[in-house]
Amino acid sequence: METTKIHVTNMNLHYGDFHALKNINIDIPENQICAMIGPSGCGKSTFLKSINRMNDLVEGCKIDGQMQLRGENGFEDIYGDMDVNHLRKRVGMVFQQPNPFPMSIYDNIAYGPRTHGIKNRHKLDAIVEKALKQAAIWEEVKDRLNKSALGLSGGQQQRVAIARALVKKPEVLLLDEPLSNLDAKLRIETREEIRRIQQEVKITTIFVTHDQEEAMSISDRIAVMKSGVVQQYEVPQTMYLNPDNLFVAQFLGMPQVNTFSVEVKGGSIYCNGALLRSGCEIKDGTYTAGIRPESFEVADEGITVKASHVRMTGRDLLIHFSIGNTELRILVHSDLSIKEGDEFTIRARKNQIMIFDADEKSLGKF
Repeated sequence: METTKIHVTNMNLHYGDFHALKNINIDIPENQICAMIGPSGCGKSTFLKSINRMNDLVEGCKIDGQMQLRGENGFEDIYGDMDVNHLRKRVGMVFQQPNPFPMSIYDNIAYGPRTHGIKNRHKLDAIVEKALKQAAIWEEVKDRLNKSALGLSGGQQQRVAIARALVKKPEVLLLDEPLSNLDAKLRIETREEIRRIQQEVKITTIFVTHDQEEAMSISDRIAVMKSGVVQQYEVPQTMYLNPDNLFVAQFLGMPQVNTFSVEVKGGSIYCNGALLRSGCEIKDGTYTAGIRPESFEVADEGITVKASHVRMTGRDLLIHFSIGNTELRILVHSDLSIKEGDEFTIRARKNQIMIFDADEKSLGKF
């Protein structure tokens, strides 16, 4: 059974008159990775910084509701009587910029323990080695510990920053877009290291990113945010397959979901007069449909269409086609040698047509 590490109830955050976070209710499980994703300005970094009270430094910031951190004696109110310095020892943070101190790699890691009174060189050596090993960078730097951390690559600096956070043995690790300044190859390598570190150290980790692929690949749970509101909070696969609303459906998935207008008559779904599905328990009317490109299939029976554009995406082909004046895309294996101008027959896979009402809320899959 999961244990909740951070419990947030009816949380609101204002910067002056600006309502940045709106009625946040979320439970973050212990020893899991939770990703906060959404477009720029949606509130994900603001939420992250509220966990270790970094927003206390912002003039005009006001928070109401409840944010609690579980400790040995149960939940404690982060915005109650908890000492901020004690909180930040329990909740470590790694920022978007690696920001190593302008000192040696060794001193970067030993800085925290020294400020907490550890002076013995043998103890410090052991602490530094353990933290660098946990951050998967020990083998790369063990022979140059006395060299400046500023001379390391971006990915190495980020892992030193993680080691510096881990050396305090925090209960929670906050990562604010830690991979955004790395190149594509290094991003993939570093995100895999973050997952390995989290599983090895068994630390509750909250990870902010713009990149939904990043979130889907390493997270146990994802919170999608828009305009300060959590749109959905769920395990990645469930959210991808069953989005609560149109925004979540469109935000997750590459290539992006096809969205288009459909008519429902007598339990059948039509796109520009072409039958997509029959036998549906849904009221007659006009709706927005969503079908992911991989949820179409080439079939012997269905709707005959023509390929207007074909693009190779590795092992797959992304094929553009139209039903009437509605432009859509299908993702198929490259073994199907469909070329531009070719006609082929498609249908939507069973239970893969998402239907959204006028308020963009999901009515289910058909």
